[in-house]
Amino acid sequence: MRLSGFAFAGANLTITETDEKMPAKDVEIISKEAQETKDKLKAVLARRYNPEQRLLDLSALGADDILSTMGTFDSQTLAEKAFKALVHLASQQYKSSEEKKDAIQAVSLARNDINDVGQVIQLAFSLPDIKRLDVSGNKLNTTNKLAKWQHRFKHLNELHLTGNPVTTQPNYVTDMLQWFPCLQNLDGQQVRTPEEVAASLKALEPTPIAQWPSNLRDGENNVAATFLQSFFSAFDTDRERLVAELYDSDSWFSLSVIPNSGRALAWKNYLKYSRNIQKMGPRNLANTQRLFTNGSVIKQLWKALPATSHPTDDPSRWLVDCHTFPHLADPSGAGSAMGLMINVHGQFEENDPSANLFGTRTFTRTFILGPSKPVPPPPHPYRVLSDQLTLFNWTPAPEPTPAQQVPTQQDSTPSIVPEPVMAAPVTTITDAMKMQLIEELSKRTGMTAEYSELCLSGAANWNFDIALQSFEQQKANLPPMAFVAVP
Repeated sequence: MRLSGFAFAGANLTITETDEKMPAKDVEIISKEAQETKDKLKAVLARRYNPEQRLLDLSALGADDILSTMGTFDSQTLAEKAFKALVHLASQQYKSSEEKKDAIQAVSLARNDINDVGQVIQLAFSLPDIKRLDVSGNKLNTTNKLAKWQHRFKHLNELHLTGNPVTTQPNYVTDMLQWFPCLQNLDGQQVRTPEEVAASLKALEPTPIAQWPSNLRDGENNVAATFLQSFFSAFDTDRERLVAELYDSDSWFSLSVIPNSGRALAWKNYLKYSRNIQKMGPRNLANTQRLFTNGSVIKQLWKALPATSHPTDDPSRWLVDCHTFPHLADPSGAGSAMGLMINVHGQFEENDPSANLFGTRTFTRTFILGPSKPVPPPPHPYRVLSDQLTLFNWTPAPEPTPAQQVPTQQDSTPSIVPEPVMAAPVTTITDAMKMQLIEELSKRTGMTAEYSELCLSGAANWNFDIALQSFEQQKANLPPMAFVAVP
């Protein structure tokens, strides 16, 4: 009460006492003017929704009489805010995401003078599961103006962009196919069969890599994912081909055996190649000799190692970390190049009848990938510069023990019961809250909305402070495309 009359944020506070009850938490309190605006926007949505086609028709909004009388198009900023409010209201009409997904399957944004999808980015957050999208008759002139929708609408199977200059770009169809894995119909033409869509979705499955850390830096085109998805399958079935495709005269391979305590398999097939300095000493001559250089040497060594079977169909058995690795020598002689360092931790089954070896080992493997040499023409854009494999005994997880033991009358030793830990309250993050967090992080960091969302939705779990701290730690490793271009 003592604060009544104080100035705050340019206005005087008025604080009075009241006997009215506090409203329930789920009751939205808005002003009369805001409620009138909301009602008008709902009226616009009501007459633009076609339940038979499950279509939300937001085409030619500039010609809508209700929006025009509201002054929605007096400025670009007001128009974008109105669109954001319309799409948000549309998404809030349903009790669950499944109900919304079923009710709105198509959206039209035709003839709205859109020259960058950043102006209508809210659609990707509020209605991410739409199957048909019409953006024809706008002013999108390059794929860069569409890039903010990249990988957004994962269920989109029909897209119309006719009447936009972007359709004349040479990479137009290729980019659309890459960005939207379910896309079958582009501008009225079939660009994928249902079978090709199934294959496209299959290629996106994270096998064997699933448990990525929050600070993953996979470079462009998902190089690490593509590499790992094929490497271990080939290592189990065709090591000779694997060496021929990815290892050359400058590639290194080393093996270290760590026979830790636990269930032990014989190590004799590995020990003569191991560089474990605990056993050999850091300056031992054999330590240097066991750093294998050249693909032909590595191929002969791999022939001598036992047969393996990695669980590439079980992502839960893999942990992967990946970082950009700068300042590698460019094999084309054009200065330095960027590479990737990939750390993999997992397990494999050893299955070698000739050596009578059957069992499980765990391993850590570190790869450094760099660009391929231009001559002869390489099968992949990258090669393995360094491959370090460390092997351990596999120890099964111990059986769970009871958290507490209740003493009997004959047991004079009191049990120690830990204090209960209060669980942190779970806060539901709505689409609107996510958008606010993304906008604020983008404003604070200069990142694009897409990268801001990635930063927030990873290990930060929509905790703004953690996301901001993660950005400060990793901003030096971010590519230029992660930041909003300065005009």
